Amino acid sequence: MKKIKIISASFIMIISTLTYTQVKLTASWQSTETNYYDISGDKLSDIYNKLEGKLGSGTCEGFLNYGRDYNYKQNNNIITELTIYPKCIITLPKWSNYSSAGQQCKSHFDKVVEALKNHENGHCKLVKKVIGDLENYLKNNQVKTNEISNLLNSYAEKLNDEYKSYDSQTDHGRKDVSFDNIPNECK
Repeated sequence: MKKIKIISASFIMIISTLTYTQVKLTASWQSTETNYYDISGDKLSDIYNKLEGKLGSGTCEGFLNYGRDYNYKQNNNIITELTIYPKCIITLPKWSNYSSAGQQCKSHFDKVVEALKNHENGHCKLVKKVIGDLENYLKNNQVKTNEISNLLNSYAEKLNDEYKSYDSQTDHGRKDVSFDNIPNECK
């Protein structure tokens, strides 16, 4: 199996193997990783003002390449097997004063973070969709060894376009997050 590395854009979750007329594709999903960044403030109103200033407050990185490896087997310069290693990394806010906050404040903050997490998981679903599109392409097309890097880059670009569209439709997740109705004790 010849191994090459590319550096580019995006893809990501479970091991699935699909066999197509032309290419056997294996998407060896890595576990979704969730990271947190600290955000400080005594009151939720302080926290939410900081979060509203960020685009969405959470992030999801989906990888198809971005320095990830992919492997392929070939026969007469035609790809016969392709393995990709998609992964999803979600980053969410963590309130540094959470432990000293009142229960109503914690509950409100938890709802906001859960809504952000759901939005970022939507990005992960887009990775699966784009990999499905790649799988469909490979069912019906032969791919030469000198075309594989460009093909994967084009699907990474497609994923980036899907991300932009999704964020535009959801205002980077803000449509699902309510920074309003903060309990009085948390203002």
